[in-house]
Amino acid sequence: MLRTKKLFIETLGCAMNVRDSEHMIAELNQKELYELTEELSEADLIIINTCSVREKPVAKLFSEIGVFNKHKKEGAKIGVAGCTASHLGKEIIKRAPAVDFVLGARNVSKITDVVDKKHAVEVSTDFDESTYAFGEYRSNPFKAMVNISIGCDKSCTFCIVPATRGDEISIPSDLIVQEITKAVNTGAREVMLLGQNVNNYGRRFGASNEQCDFTQLLQKISKIEGLERIRFTSPHPLHMDDAFLQEFASNPKICKQIHVPLQSGSTLLLKAMKRGYTKENFLNRCEKIRTLCPEATISTDIIVGFP
Repeated sequence: MLRTKKLFIETLGCAMNVRDSEHMIAELNQKELYELTEELSEADLIIINTCSVREKPVAKLFSEIGVFNKHKKEGAKIGVAGCTASHLGKEIIKRAPAVDFVLGARNVSKITDVVDKKHAVEVSTDFDESTYAFGEYRSNPFKAMVNISIGCDKSCTFCIVPATRGDEISIPSDLIVQEITKAVNTGAREVMLLGQNVNNYGRRFGASNEQCDFTQLLQKISKIEGLERIRFTSPHPLHMDDAFLQEFASNPKICKQIHVPLQSGSTLLLKAMKRGYTKENFLNRCEKIRTLCPEATISTDIIVGFP
């Protein structure tokens, strides 16, 4: 009888990283059985799923590698995944030879390829995972997080994400509907749609000529029987057209909460940030939301001290 190995995974950063961790767990379990543990010293495999946006990500990563290497049991492996992995690549192993493999944010499906290859590095931001069928694992049985796109086409001057996750590619709508349907059939009642700019969905597909925008995708997902609630994060102010806002307001399955990242209340600073909209544009879209859906909750992000 095969022994079940133990996996310790630390997930830092955004909801997309959380979903990437779920994908890695699912893929690993298709190769051999892993049991999640919160005890570092018990783990046979330790994965740090990193974020490049949090404060001092590089310094904190190498500090954590040192701590994990000190407390891990003999023979346990350490892997670094996520955006900082994409950013630093081979430099991680050069600076911390205790790391067994490095896996970029655009290469999650390769986890079973690198886990048994000493000092393997897979960090290409050109790799297209948009049609890859990941194994199924959810940390919350009632809420499914589902990627609808990978990468980002924006060039915001304060953000490293396009350099770590590559160009934006939309996942085919039929694969998204299949994934959500499968989750609903196993107990999920809510879905969180994930993407760097969800309402830019449909701009580019990798291996298909599909024509489907975010509003149309929401309409398709709404038809899934048994699905009760739809959420998404995050829409970009630049792509909040009237059709999308009308669907948000009128679709009873869409939760009436919307996070719209402003970043700055100054049009001059927004231009310096390369956000693509003005303060007036942003206020107009928020007023439209209020007109169509007075009960909606609107949240935002503000960067203080830019540049």
